[in-house]
Amino acid sequence: MELNKSWMQITYRTKPLYEKGVLDFIEFAFIDLGEGELIRCPCKKCNNNLFQSKRIIYEHLITMGIKRDYVIWDLHVEVAKKCDEDEHNQNFNDGIQSLLS
Repeated sequence: MELNKSWMQITYRTKPLYEKGVLDFIEFAFIDLGEGELIRCPCKKCNNNLFQSKRIIYEHLITMGIKRDYVIWDLHVEVAKKCDEDEHNQNFNDGIQSLLS
């Protein structure tokens, strides 16, 4: 799943595009978690060090903003999902190669 991260550079956090980005981030970050789970909060204050709920993360990102240099969401499953996709593609390609050999 490729996400648009341009919202992270928006200075005025009252813009609808910024809020949509926050909501998309939260949906992405919590996709494999159950209700009530906590994740690292990427706001400027928590700095990915504190674990928070969806509601708190939303409030923090709207009021304080996201760390602008957090462009690869490695603490929020982005890298893990990418690696899973790469591994799947590698296994698929290996299977085709063995059929062709």
